[in-house]
Amino acid sequence: MRKNLNLFGYTSSYEESELILLSVPWSATASFGGGTDKGPEMIAQASSQMDFFSIEAEDVRDQGICLLSSPDFLKTLNKQTRDKALPIIQLEEAAPGNFPKSLLEEINRTCHQMVKWVYEEIKKIHKSGKKFGLVGGDHSTSEGVIQYFSELYQGDFGILHIDAHADLRNSYQGFQHSHASVMYNVMNQPYPPASLVQLGVRDYCEEEYLFIKENKNIHTFFDSKIKAALFEGKTWKSFVESLIPLLPENIYISLDVDGLEPHLFPHTGTPVPGGLSFAQTEYLLNKLSQSHCQIIGFDLVEVAAPNEDKNIWDAQTGARLLYKLCQIILK
Repeated sequence: MRKNLNLFGYTSSYEESELILLSVPWSATASFGGGTDKGPEMIAQASSQMDFFSIEAEDVRDQGICLLSSPDFLKTLNKQTRDKALPIIQLEEAAPGNFPKSLLEEINRTCHQMVKWVYEEIKKIHKSGKKFGLVGGDHSTSEGVIQYFSELYQGDFGILHIDAHADLRNSYQGFQHSHASVMYNVMNQPYPPASLVQLGVRDYCEEEYLFIKENKNIHTFFDSKIKAALFEGKTWKSFVESLIPLLPENIYISLDVDGLEPHLFPHTGTPVPGGLSFAQTEYLLNKLSQSHCQIIGFDLVEVAAPNEDKNIWDAQTGARLLYKLCQIILK
């Protein structure tokens, strides 16, 4: 039996909690900075250093929020896979395509094992009648959750995807379950979401841009276009109001923290200049919760910690984003 992690100053049991959060410490194929495997535990440690009274939103902790600890086998699998993947990542940077095929296939199999484990765990949580979310880990951890939703709703749902990257590569550095491929895999499932709305995107390749243009169900708001509109007088309120109608009733939120300004998450794996402010993100999430949309689940990914310092800024900011996501799904 896995213990529950203390979150937001509480320890809430599975049975008494309305919201169950799955902790997935995974960074096996992270292509630049590592440390996302430490994200869930660092967020949990930082989360007690918050004030929960607010004139804008109620304290939802009494509804029960349970953050499950991660099983030891997953932590071991992540480390073993990371050790095998690093030489390929380094070789890809120096001589693309020269990696040993058998090793690459082995890594892809173990990454698929992680995706399958997440799928099965989320399925158990859903069948127990609980609301749920995921705390990563790199963005590849989201694939198993969204795969479950895709089958459950048979495509009758949408995804709000906040990210610096489009994550629409067929594969990256040979890895089929890369953080850079998660939305490509999602959109190529038997039941892809009816709508994928992306914002904050500012680092993407031609392959991804063409994929967006060829798929009528993908609505990507590139960060440069958002900023140009704001500079020219469009308000954030009017932008949010134009975005929400693109989403169906049932929506899943996938929030990669590198979608926000880098000073908020300086240790995230692939930081990019630009992005959303914290206030813009909060405003968007609040308006979303007041709209026609029903939030069916969420993930918060790519919070990274380079060491065991529980006071790291990334974890403090991540804890506040996680609490906001908990508030809107429990409202």
